[in-house]
Amino acid sequence: MFEEGFGSQLLGFLISFVVIVVFWRNNVELVRRLSSMDSTVVTANIVTAGLIVFIPFTTQGISDPATTDLPLPTALYAVNISAAIISQIVMFELARRRGLIAEPEPPAANRAGLAAALVTPVVFLASIPVAYLVSADVAKYCWLSLIVIGPLVGRVTDERIRTARVEAGLEPAARNE
Repeated sequence: MFEEGFGSQLLGFLISFVVIVVFWRNNVELVRRLSSMDSTVVTANIVTAGLIVFIPFTTQGISDPATTDLPLPTALYAVNISAAIISQIVMFELARRRGLIAEPEPPAANRAGLAAALVTPVVFLASIPVAYLVSADVAKYCWLSLIVIGPLVGRVTDERIRTARVEAGLEPAARNE
């Protein structure tokens, strides 16, 4: 009844949908932090949207049974995801440098947030040589490392941001829990 590979293509569609939802939610959160947007920030956000729109196409390459084992589709997906994340980072950094953030953070908090935001693109980009030197499947398994790395980096980042905020006098030193 179903064409061969339907399950993997359906899984690819679901992955694409979830990834786009994560980008959308992140973008909404970033834009909420802005006091306004100028044409440069809007343009950067449009570039991000274009990279996100491309995600279903690169997802198709990693979920199509005819190409799923090839390194090129895996590498293109990794580049697409990394470029979209880096584009969001650039959009927010442009807004920050242009004074468009509603509640600016101390420099140490900005550095901690930037370092944390770069973890996912680093993992995806590091998977590209794995795809070519080992296999596309092993490269995809590298992405799963973010299930562990993400929360760990998040905890460290939250603590660094809190410390920076305390040192800047934006937050009390002791938590009342």
